[in-house]
Amino acid sequence: MVSMKSKYVLLLAVCFLIFFVRCTTAPLAGGSDNPDFVVVGSVKDTNGSPARNAIVSIIPESYNPVSDEPLSSFMTDTTDILGNYRLVVLQKGVYNLQGIDPQKGTRLLVNGISVAEDTSLVNSVTMATPGAVKIALPTTGINRESGYIYVPGTSIAVFLDSQKDSVIIDSIPAGNLQVLAYAEIAGSDSFAIRFNVPVESGKTTEVVNSLWRYSCRIFLNTTVEGADVAGDVALFPVLIRLNENNFDFSKVQPDGADIRFTKSDNSALSYEIESWDAGDKRAQIWVKVDTVYGNNSTQHIVMYWGNPDVVGRSDAGTVFDTANSFVGVWHMNEEPLTGKAAIKDRTVNGHNATSLGAMTSANSCDGIIGKALSFDGVDDYLDAGNVSVTGKYTIGLWVLLDTLEKSQRFIFKDSCYTLWYDNDTASVRVEHMSTTTWWRGYPQDSGTQVPMVKGKWHYLTGTFDGSFLRLYKNGTELSVTEKITVLPRTSSDPLWIGKAWNIDFVDGTMDEVRIEGTARQADWIRLCYMNQRIDDLLTNFE
Repeated sequence: MVSMKSKYVLLLAVCFLIFFVRCTTAPLAGGSDNPDFVVVGSVKDTNGSPARNAIVSIIPESYNPVSDEPLSSFMTDTTDILGNYRLVVLQKGVYNLQGIDPQKGTRLLVNGISVAEDTSLVNSVTMATPGAVKIALPTTGINRESGYIYVPGTSIAVFLDSQKDSVIIDSIPAGNLQVLAYAEIAGSDSFAIRFNVPVESGKTTEVVNSLWRYSCRIFLNTTVEGADVAGDVALFPVLIRLNENNFDFSKVQPDGADIRFTKSDNSALSYEIESWDAGDKRAQIWVKVDTVYGNNSTQHIVMYWGNPDVVGRSDAGTVFDTANSFVGVWHMNEEPLTGKAAIKDRTVNGHNATSLGAMTSANSCDGIIGKALSFDGVDDYLDAGNVSVTGKYTIGLWVLLDTLEKSQRFIFKDSCYTLWYDNDTASVRVEHMSTTTWWRGYPQDSGTQVPMVKGKWHYLTGTFDGSFLRLYKNGTELSVTEKITVLPRTSSDPLWIGKAWNIDFVDGTMDEVRIEGTARQADWIRLCYMNQRIDDLLTNFE
């Protein structure tokens, strides 16, 4: 006994056979005498010569090849010796152009042809070797017994197999599939499972997370044309900035809860949404990538969105993992008005900082990465409690100073460690105090002067590797001390951000303050700078 599904498969095959016969028996560039709306154009072979005897069809953009009636014969044509075709449609609308060269197997697909005039001319199209799409099926929301996946506006469709967790659609024209849709034989409803699926000649595009309707690739370019980082960098938090130019905020949950990230091999990546402002169409997200490869332009991660039924998975603690030597990370994007513990530490250490002085909501301002905090140079500062480093360390931040006429302490733990601007030497200084109660660093242990410019953002980083203190500005090492073997002193004194004792208050804006329990390598520091700067040179959306 033939099953209902088998009958539909047979019917579909017959429809396609009739469709093919009609195409191949149509007159060369003849189409139909119906004068309603004529679509004309030409097709080229892969070598640029006219593609003769190619079968070309004009198909309504919403056409379902399983449930809709077969195309009329005059909507197909076979190209003449010059590669020309002539097609007729009965009404205005938006159509797709699909074609195949039966001899060579090359194909074409052109989306979004608007037919509104008596005659519409389509630009010349070149055939290409087709590709394929492999779709990983979700565990819920579909019927594997009677469901199928199709490309609206084409003859492309495939039935699901109850015994398989994925389906492959082969012989797909290279280019962009605007929609992959799911429907059932007996059902009237269909829904998109993915928009904008790229198909490359001779390759298979994998579609995973198929309940997420949108995806894009984010390339990590570390070549000289990009971030210019030579070595591999492990367990790196990559900053992803979204805005109206690279993302459609109307296609995602209002708070970005359905955002997800994977590696190119589809394994999930941890991420943290630092801030999400759908109204202003801006978001900052940190994604932990296990290895960012040096001098590479092909590495990419994938971002997914467009699933209204999931909850958020943002987790700062896994991105800024203490196992990866993060001690304290303050994005500085909260309003300081609430005072106690207002400025959150994004590690699980919970060194939340209390705002002190006269800080209000007005101190929250635009920074280098989303929001930052401005300091008045009089009494504004943050108290993060006891944040100690016991050996090797990295301390750093982004800072913009409104004056250089006085000394200013960016990061200060009394008699332990500090990063600051010294007006007397007109230089940035990084130091730590030994247990024998003297400061070691620049200029005590020599090193090169590192100046700053008023009113300009600087990315400052100090590292101690157990032997040398190094000072980086904007991702470049500019100063290194003589050999220092003493380790930093520890105490229960609080970490202050923005002052020392009751002096050296910062007059300016600070963003992305970090304390780390290891000496980050030069490639790590440069990658931070190149990724976090306003004109991010690491990430490219495709």
